[in-house]
Amino acid sequence: MLHQPSLERSESEGCPAGDAQRVGGLWLTYNSRSRLRLGMPSALTHHLLGMNSTLSCKPTYVYILKSQIDSTAHYTGCTSDLRARLKKHNEGGVPHTAKLKPWIIETAVSFRDSTKARAFEKYLKSGSGREFARRHF
Repeated sequence: MLHQPSLERSESEGCPAGDAQRVGGLWLTYNSRSRLRLGMPSALTHHLLGMNSTLSCKPTYVYILKSQIDSTAHYTGCTSDLRARLKKHNEGGVPHTAKLKPWIIETAVSFRDSTKARAFEKYLKSGSGREFARRHF
């Protein structure tokens, strides 16, 4: 049986639980159900499954940030360069997030299609999307 990783991270001491590895700032853990979880980066999926294909375009990420100052404050955004965007948020370059910096990435989901990424971001910013994120992320 092929085990596929999920993007789950243990909150205790910042260490992952169980069998895990760190990839690009995210902890990948193998869940007990061996099911692919929402948020698996598409390029990594190809690598883990042994597929020898490359992506023709740069992935677009939908991300949810959590403030380290106020744990109830969250910000949802979309970018093609996740590290640079987090750096900009933490440097105060985004007026909406400047007052509650520093921020950490709570969830990041990779899309090959930027149109789908923008639609998912728009959904997460809706009432039902915020509730979905609260329950599942």
